[in-house]
Amino acid sequence: MAGQDFEIIAADRTRLRGTLHAAGRPKALLIWLHGFAEHRARYAEMARWFNENKISIITMDFRGHGQSDGKRGYIDSFHDYLDDV
Repeated sequence: MAGQDFEIIAADRTRLRGTLHAAGRPKALLIWLHGFAEHRARYAEMARWFNENKISIITMDFRGHGQSDGKRGYIDSFHDYLDDV
């Protein structure tokens, strides 16, 4: 099952992109945060596994990663990542 892509605008107007992988009649919702220099698409197979086990999952690209806006490989402060979540 393909996920539903979405976009949010951070407080500093940076566009952040994510995907909701919704399970039918979910028993839980998991928010998955990737590591540095990664992106949410790497976890599509894992999202399918969670869905098969009735767990919905949200994956997102941090600023400067994947399809989110922001300078690649640079961040002013790791607190920016926390604010985005």
